[in-house]
Amino acid sequence: MKISHAQWQGTRSRQEDSWAVRCYDNDALLLVGDGMGGHDAGDVASFTAVKVFQKAFDKAKKEAMPDRLRLALDHANAAVGRMLRKRKQYGGTTLAAAYVGRGILWWVSVGDSPLFLWRHGHLVRLNEDHSMRPWLAESYRNGDMTYSQYVCERNYLNSAVTGDEIAQIDLPLTPYFLLPGDRIILGTDGLEPCLNAFQKPIDDVARILGADARDAAASLVAYLQMMGRPAYDNVTAIVADPF
Repeated sequence: MKISHAQWQGTRSRQEDSWAVRCYDNDALLLVGDGMGGHDAGDVASFTAVKVFQKAFDKAKKEAMPDRLRLALDHANAAVGRMLRKRKQYGGTTLAAAYVGRGILWWVSVGDSPLFLWRHGHLVRLNEDHSMRPWLAESYRNGDMTYSQYVCERNYLNSAVTGDEIAQIDLPLTPYFLLPGDRIILGTDGLEPCLNAFQKPIDDVARILGADARDAAASLVAYLQMMGRPAYDNVTAIVADPF
């Protein structure tokens, strides 16, 4: 299995994304967390969630995969809550975990960190978006709001890992079956400028997604840097080829 990762702080004052890759015999666990910007301890929340999830997942080897993922998520959520109470701060993080094997994919996600499948030249988002983005995008397309309103409000989260009860969890109970040539992209929503909600990549991005997996993550981040926008979110990208 080929895996690459890349990260960029963007124009933010600090990096609040965290990530991890845990390789097993023929499988891999991919993890990203995007600390809630504008809140206390977003960076610590994402780091805590990713670290504790990985440890709890490794300890739950005897559990069925959906139960294993949910158990690890619950441990991560509880750890974030303890950390925030100890620091007397408010914060939280998104959390997305993908377990990739030869021919199968499992995932659990909370928040808006996207999990994409690149198959035969087409990009498809697999996990749910627990932000206001889908509803706002539809409102914008229908002419019910301006583009500036959409941009300002699209990142509001309906669900996050904060230590409280999690409002929305995307956890399929059956595996997603993969085909030879499939590519998995897991990242934070800072990837949106080039992997947007409509999944219609322009030619440059399509070439990057079709390149060797060992170069794809760094190339995606480099492409974002070349776009030269005045403001960029933190960006994290993990690219994996299961076959």
